[in-house]
Amino acid sequence: MDLRDAPDAFYNRTEGYNLAGALFGRCETVAQRFNRTWTHVAADPTDTVQVILQIRGGWTGLYDGRTVEGAPGSIRFVDMARPFDLTTEAFETLNLVFPRALLGDQSLVHVHGLVLAGDSVDGRLIASQLQGLWEVVGRMSPVQASTAVAAAIALLSGILRAHAPDAAEQAPTGAKRLLASARAFIDTRLAEADLTPDAVSLHLGVSRTLLYEAFQPVGGVAAFIQGRRLDRAFDALIAPSGSVPTLTEVAFTHGFRSDAHFSRAFRARFDIQPGRLRQLHTQGATAGLSVVNRPQEVLAWLRAL
Repeated sequence: MDLRDAPDAFYNRTEGYNLAGALFGRCETVAQRFNRTWTHVAADPTDTVQVILQIRGGWTGLYDGRTVEGAPGSIRFVDMARPFDLTTEAFETLNLVFPRALLGDQSLVHVHGLVLAGDSVDGRLIASQLQGLWEVVGRMSPVQASTAVAAAIALLSGILRAHAPDAAEQAPTGAKRLLASARAFIDTRLAEADLTPDAVSLHLGVSRTLLYEAFQPVGGVAAFIQGRRLDRAFDALIAPSGSVPTLTEVAFTHGFRSDAHFSRAFRARFDIQPGRLRQLHTQGATAGLSVVNRPQEVLAWLRAL
């Protein structure tokens, strides 16, 4: 970040709450530039989505090469696993940040830089939800917080379904075929540590540029590979079986060569440590849960823990 005014004019007032694994806060600060690069993303592997209600101040941002802007009342979606370059006036915002997996069926939708006008129907629905939540957030019980977050994310998921249709529908026909072929290949090689974007492009006989363009709507090749590995690892930890695998076994089987990296990435995606999930193996197996096949039920179960 860079300040746009003299340093002695700086102030930042932020109040935030942890609501059942989602972060909700109000921020008021000076004019700034926020430049999140791929280097920053690589150093911060959190897989979260941020929804921002602009209460005061205008802004202009560069998201995946697209220039977008917003005014007070607008709603902005930010994929924190992707870079952006944002320049703002002095502003006040309400921010809801949550693990991408909570979007369920919409978790692969390309939302980065999506802006809803403040006077649009969907913009007003989201603004009302966030403003209402802020009015009572300090008095909520943990159960009420979990319910409120589930309701907010259900609303966001429904609106995204209309405004950002599935990536396969957005892509040209050739890109659809390439994306489908690449996903099928990736699913058969998730245990291989050398499963990289280069390996995928080599197998399919296409350039890295074409591959990256095909995967851009779903957050990139590397992010897709890691997401699939983590989803399969989740299912492995709660699968009904005679013996529960160790975390090291699960990590290694799903392409991770570091327990620490696996644990950090797992927690960022599901907001639960893999060790804790392993302890709940019997409960998850009895319920027949699968984040690959029944993501909505799994997410509801996680929120209720």
